[in-house]
Amino acid sequence: RWRNELLAPRGIRNAVWNDVSCVRRDGEPPLIKGWIPFVGKALEFGRDAHKFLEEHKKKFGDVFTVQIAGKYMTFIMDPLLYPSITRHGRQLDFHEFSDKVAPDTFGYPPVLGGKFPGMHEQIHRCYKLLQGDGLSALTESMMGNLMLVFRQDHLGERPEEEGGGWRSVSMYEFCNAIMFEATFLTMFGRPASDSRHADMARLRGDFVQFDTMFPLLIAQIPIWLLGRTKAVRDKLIDYFLPHKLSSWSDTSLFIRTRSELLDQYEALKDVDKAAHHLTILWASVGNTVPATFWALYYLLSHPEDLQVVRQELQFVLRLSRVQFSRDRDVRLDRDQLEQLVYLESAINESLRLSSASINIRVAQEDFGLRLDGERSVHYRVLQTLQSSYRATTEYYRVLQATEYYRALQSHYRVLQSSYRVLQSTTEQYIAVQSTTENYRVIQSSTEYYRALHSSTEHYRVLQSSTEY
Repeated sequence: RWRNELLAPRGIRNAVWNDVSCVRRDGEPPLIKGWIPFVGKALEFGRDAHKFLEEHKKKFGDVFTVQIAGKYMTFIMDPLLYPSITRHGRQLDFHEFSDKVAPDTFGYPPVLGGKFPGMHEQIHRCYKLLQGDGLSALTESMMGNLMLVFRQDHLGERPEEEGGGWRSVSMYEFCNAIMFEATFLTMFGRPASDSRHADMARLRGDFVQFDTMFPLLIAQIPIWLLGRTKAVRDKLIDYFLPHKLSSWSDTSLFIRTRSELLDQYEALKDVDKAAHHLTILWASVGNTVPATFWALYYLLSHPEDLQVVRQELQFVLRLSRVQFSRDRDVRLDRDQLEQLVYLESAINESLRLSSASINIRVAQEDFGLRLDGERSVHYRVLQTLQSSYRATTEYYRVLQATEYYRALQSHYRVLQSSYRVLQSTTEQYIAVQSTTENYRVIQSSTEYYRALHSSTEHYRVLQSSTEY
C-alpha cells in the first residue's frame, strides 16, 4: 500500500501530510520523529536497536513513541510495567501484528483472513512434535550432527587444503558455522547421496545478510527499500522449494508434517511453501547461534566456572559408563542433559546477561493504559506498543558480580536431592558389598557430592554477602 502511494504524486503528498499532521496529544508519551518524512528514525533503530532505545530512555524516560517507517511505535522500557499490558488483552492484540509482519518479512501470504481455513490451528498443533518423544528424537539427531561437523571440520577427518595444523577464526564464526549446519541437518535433513550439503557456506552467508536486516523488516520497513535484501531472501526461499526438500533424507518429523500440511492447500504456491520453511530456519538458528556464542564466551572468560561444568559432564559420563576420548563420539540423551545443572545455570546466566526480549501489541482502539498508581498514557487505534525486557534495572546491575550465586540458587534443591541419592547409593554399597567396578562409580559419586557440597557452602556465603 505504501509503495503504491509513494510512487504516485498524490500518495507522496498524503504520506507527507500524515507525517506532518501527526502531533502529540495530551496524555500521550513523548513523540520522537525523524527529519525524513515516513522513514522517521528507522535507520537509527535498524543500526543498533538496543543502543537507540537506551539513549532515548535516558532522555525521555521509560515510555516514549518513535516514528519508524510510517508507523508510530510506543516503547515501554520498564520491565516492572509488564502486568499493566497483560491486563489489557482486549485493547492490545498480537495476532494482527504477527499475521501482517511475519508474511511480509519471510515472503508468504497471510495465514489468517479466510484464504487458508484451519491452517493457523494446524500449524500450531505441529509444534507439539517439538515436545516429549519428538524432542528426544531431535536431541539425539542434533548430537549426531554436531559430532559429524566437529569430527570432519575440526578433528582431522577432513584435511585442510593448507595441510592441516592450527586455524584461527573468530569465536562467533566458529559457533555460527557449527550450530547453523548441525541445526539445518537436524531439521531439514541431508542430500540422499551425501552426509552434508555442499553449498552450506553460501547458504549461511545469505542467511547472515538476511538476518542483519531482520530488525528493519520487523519494524515494517518495506523490503524494496532495503537494497538487495529481497534478492537474498529469494535465494534462501529457493533452497527450500518442495522438489528439493523432498529429495533429502533424514528430514525431521516436524518438517515432514509441516510439508504435508502445506500441501493440503492448493492456493499455496511452491514458493510460498518454501517461504514457510524459511521461517523455521530463522526460528531455529536466529537466536540459537548468538546464545551459543555468549554461553561459550562467558565460560571461557571464567575458567573456574568452566572447570565445574567440565567436571559435571565427566561425572555424568562416568555414571553412564561412557569413556570419553577424542576418537569416540559422545552422545548425551535427554535424561543425561537434564542432569547437567551447572551447564544449564551457565547458559541461563549468559542469556540473562546478553539477551533481550520485546513483546509487541497493536492497539485495537483509542484507550488509556494505566501503568501504575500515578501514571497513565493514551494510545491511538492501530498504534504499535512494544514492551522491552532486559536486565538493565539497578537490581541486576548490583547482582552482576554474583552470577555464580544465582546459578547455584536455582538448583540448590537439586544439589540436596543429589546428596540424598548418593548417600543412599553409598549405604546400599556397604550393605551389598557390590563389585569393584560399582565401588568405583560410587566412590566417584561420593567425590562429586563433596564438590557439590563445597559449591553449596559457596552458595550460602554468596547468599549471605548479597543479603548484607
